[in-house]
Amino acid sequence: MKIIEVKENKKQYLVKNIATVPEYQGKGYARALIEFIVNDTLS
Repeated sequence: MKIIEVKENKKQYLVKNIATVPEYQGKGYARALIEFIVNDTLS
């Protein structure tokens, strides 16, 4: 199962689903992942 797919030009991401294991929720991991994707796409 792919959760994040990087397109050929490496500046397009398809985020299909994000889930965080309960004991890691609230620690900013999903937010950091989304911020990385947005920043990488815009740079």
